[in-house]
Amino acid sequence: MRKLSDGRLILTATDLSNFLACDHLTQLSRRAALGEDLPRTESEMTTLLSEAGARHEDDTLKLLVQSGRSIKRFADDVSRSATTQDELERAAAETLQAMREGWDVIYQPTFFDGEWVGRADFLFKVGSPSVLGAHSYEVGDAKLARHVRAEALLQLSEYSFQVTRLQGHAPERMRVLLGDGSERAHLVGDFAAYHLSVRNQLLEAVHGAQTYPLKVAHCKVCVYADLCESKRRADDHLSLVARMRSDQIHKLESVQVATLTELAGLPGGVAVPRLAATTLESLRLQASLQLRGRAVPGGAPLVELLHEDNAGFGLA
Repeated sequence: MRKLSDGRLILTATDLSNFLACDHLTQLSRRAALGEDLPRTESEMTTLLSEAGARHEDDTLKLLVQSGRSIKRFADDVSRSATTQDELERAAAETLQAMREGWDVIYQPTFFDGEWVGRADFLFKVGSPSVLGAHSYEVGDAKLARHVRAEALLQLSEYSFQVTRLQGHAPERMRVLLGDGSERAHLVGDFAAYHLSVRNQLLEAVHGAQTYPLKVAHCKVCVYADLCESKRRADDHLSLVARMRSDQIHKLESVQVATLTELAGLPGGVAVPRLAATTLESLRLQASLQLRGRAVPGGAPLVELLHEDNAGFGLA
């Protein structure tokens, strides 16, 4: 997400994948784009993944060059550095011109429709006729992972959506060029409805949706992870309780239990709708243990063995 020089916010294909990974990240990205100075932490993992991803993309390009195909290359920063609508429209027009010229591969094309901007890794020429002539294009992205993730398919779907607009019909396939050297092709039509659904959800969320920084898998590589962790600790949030799930948090909040301290002090016999009594008691004991552990000098965690009825291998 970025703000143009005229003050307008525009969205990117990356915003789609970020929204899928964490709706709170959308709000943080919006605030940062509007000029708020949010603290960011670039972890070693984030840096390593970024560098490895760039190498994989570069290696993929080298293989395409060696294959003898004609390749139109655009600079990496053409769309990223643009701050005005005119600059983005110029970059998008150059991409459309390259598509009309019929290059075998177009590297780092830019798409811009006035509200969304995107920069795919590759466009591959195929023999299906279109408004471009006797050819058309399919999108390909180099992804370091060994398996195709939903976030990657969302990005590719957005690029394919933009290619459809330019060439007059939807590409049949979209390609993921994986880190192990393999290629996975997916039918664009299989994901079109899902893409539009997430796209519409993102558009609604951008305009001030209320979110909370719950811990999710994306936190491991997010530049705002420390910021969100500080918020959870300041709020004594239920997510600090070990093994606490997000659905259990919602159930506890429905009975006005919103902090670790409140859960630890919950009287026995209190029932929480749709939360098993044994599960509630286990979570309460865990919260109590963590709360008492805060008073231990040095912060060493407390450990207690839970009593369980003999079951499974304990039946002997």
